Amino acid sequence: MKTTIQSLTPLHIGGSSEPVNSMQFVISKNRIWIINQEKLARELDRRGILDNFVSSVCNLGTRFRLDYYFKLNNLYPAIQLVSTYSCGLKTYGSIRHFRSFVRDAFCRPYIPGSAIKGTLRNAIFYCMLKNSSKEGRCSILDDWVRHRLHEFMNEPEEKQSRNWFKDYYKQNFAQKIEKDFFTRFNLDSKSKKDRYDEKTDILRCIKISDSTFLDIDRLNVREIKLYSPPAGPKHWSDFAECIEPGGKIDFSLKVDTDLLSRFTPAPGNPAKTNGSFDLMRDLILRPLNCVREMTHDVWRAEQQYITGNLDLDAAQIPIPDMRLGWGGSLLTTSVSLLLAPELRIKMRNLLFKDRGSAPAPKSRKLIRENGQVYGLGWVRLIENSEEV
Repeated sequence: MKTTIQSLTPLHIGGSSEPVNSMQFVISKNRIWIINQEKLARELDRRGILDNFVSSVCNLGTRFRLDYYFKLNNLYPAIQLVSTYSCGLKTYGSIRHFRSFVRDAFCRPYIPGSAIKGTLRNAIFYCMLKNSSKEGRCSILDDWVRHRLHEFMNEPEEKQSRNWFKDYYKQNFAQKIEKDFFTRFNLDSKSKKDRYDEKTDILRCIKISDSTFLDIDRLNVREIKLYSPPAGPKHWSDFAECIEPGGKIDFSLKVDTDLLSRFTPAPGNPAKTNGSFDLMRDLILRPLNCVREMTHDVWRAEQQYITGNLDLDAAQIPIPDMRLGWGGSLLTTSVSLLLAPELRIKMRNLLFKDRGSAPAPKSRKLIRENGQVYGLGWVRLIENSEEV
């Protein structure tokens, strides 16, 4: 089924792990131009100033400014010749670096199918827990989290204080509970004993394509502020390439019902009891409904936090169907909205930063425009009957 993603707020999907720094771009006529080093070298060589450029970089080091060098040597008229692509600029802040959007080998922006499927995976898990009994959800989620936090607290204090250990623990924290749900299955009734991996992951049944491509110069660089009560926004800003509100991009989704019928829960899988497996199959057959249900719950919680805890004027947009990409809080990227608030606080204080009794999560990445704020990545889903 072909599905269209229409952005309601700026949307950023991370590309390179390293930000684009000031040695890689210049700003001209309210656009950011990402410089192609090979093209720039050829132009500098043609003008006979390549050696001068290299010596300037070596002598000035971190004080070297590419924009000043362009101005000094009248390189701006050749900006299109030496650039890979450009972005619109929707900020008045001083930019030293920014986050790039994921692009293909030809620098065309797109949304990887893995990013969409990760959101669907989390939403199916969320709906599975939400539609379970309170006792069942507590035993699967709350009790499990308490047990894992108790394990962490029993580790040596030296380990607990190390960021690498916290990161390792957080990663395994999320993976383990999902693994019990989605990978502990038998395929065609063949017992795998304890060998559960991606082959026994029931969400193999959901096939998601990469999205279509956007025009290479279609994106804008946006300024994002981090808000945290009661202090307000941080003095620094993040910058990121974003799809603008109203932007549309397509992907295809298919559920392999034949493959789904061949899965049965293995011993130890929480889905094996109380009719949970039937519920899971129903949710897998309608994954976009799961995304909408979770998104509506998170949307309401986020709007209440913005207007209540942050005391800001939240921009009025249509209720979204999904949240994608960078900039969402822990409520978006996990099932933590279903946890008791005091347990979320304890998890945050132990594994992230100790913020005392402040709500968890405490901070929000927001864009401010015309006196109002909104989060990143809220989108609408438009389903088409056309098979892709």
